[in-house]
Amino acid sequence: MLLTTSRKPCQNTRAIARALAKLLGVHYANRGKSSFDKVAEWAERKALKEILFVWDAHGNPSKIVVYDLEEGAWVELELHIKGANFPRIPFRRQGCKIKAEDAFGRKAAKLFSHSSGPNTILLSSDGLKGFSEDKLVLELKFLKGVFR
Repeated sequence: MLLTTSRKPCQNTRAIARALAKLLGVHYANRGKSSFDKVAEWAERKALKEILFVWDAHGNPSKIVVYDLEEGAWVELELHIKGANFPRIPFRRQGCKIKAEDAFGRKAAKLFSHSSGPNTILLSSDGLKGFSEDKLVLELKFLKGVFR
């Protein structure tokens, strides 16, 4: 999986995307002005199957969406971000275990379960909490999660 941002993201969106990539133990690409096609080409060259985008709107992270390169289509999940807490605690990129806290979390966890490692992500309809060595390193509150 490749994790990147929307075009020309704000600093908070980039920081959150990098932290989420480290938690998940996946590749992160600084997108900048690159087109979707260039991002997809890069991911295909690395033999990655999915691209997870953290989009922003009006200077804030707004949603998380996933594109499946093998299917050539957007995955049915959209996570709309209401707020973020990012304490900026240094931690290593090591992968994680996903723990679903409700039915929505169990369904959404399937998209994030490509890695394993010592980090932990708690996932529910209310949001996502990422822990490294039992320290909270990322918290995203969801406005809504939509399965299309």
